[in-house]
Amino acid sequence: MRRYRQILARRNHLLQSGLTGSAIRSALAPWSEQLARVGLEIVGRRRTALEALQEEARTLYPTLAGTGEVSLRYCGGLPDEAGEADVVAALEVRLAEEVRRGQTVVGPHRDDLLIEVDGRDLRLYGSRGQQRLMALALRLAEAGPVARAVGSAPVLLLDDALSELDPQVEARVLEHVATAGQVFLTTADPTLPEARRATWWDIRGGRVAEPALRAVRGAA
Repeated sequence: MRRYRQILARRNHLLQSGLTGSAIRSALAPWSEQLARVGLEIVGRRRTALEALQEEARTLYPTLAGTGEVSLRYCGGLPDEAGEADVVAALEVRLAEEVRRGQTVVGPHRDDLLIEVDGRDLRLYGSRGQQRLMALALRLAEAGPVARAVGSAPVLLLDDALSELDPQVEARVLEHVATAGQVFLTTADPTLPEARRATWWDIRGGRVAEPALRAVRGAA
């Protein structure tokens, strides 16, 4: 990704340089080839990661929500079977548009992720609570592939993750989090149910309050 960003920045700089015709084509050619090569590697890794993430999310989201069939789909600007020559050709076709806009319009930086629940686009038809829960489920779903890759469970940092969730959903999230390894969870809700094998800290005015005041409750 770092290399891709460097290539993209250089290419965009050239598109904004004022060069036209054969001059801009010649200047862009080596960067377009590199963008195609590195970009396709990124897309391939994204698709592999998405397969693993979807496997986890299909089980986790309905467990937390109580219902819902999840589908995650990678939405790229080129066909799945596109090769480096196809990417370069697509860049050439849209060169006039790129020069006009001063930016690269083909590549993985323009791709997106479609998230559906029960066949409906969650961004368009999901409630605020459903969207929040899906964002949380995807974050929690990452823990499985990461743990298998490195051999130990990752530390999860969840900032105000329970806001806008129904009480029943909140309870299921806390039940799952309690078995997810080491988790740091922040909340502004002082009425959360007690959690086993956990510790609370009160933060007031940017300072940690006396821990003994809450240690008897446990928490995440």
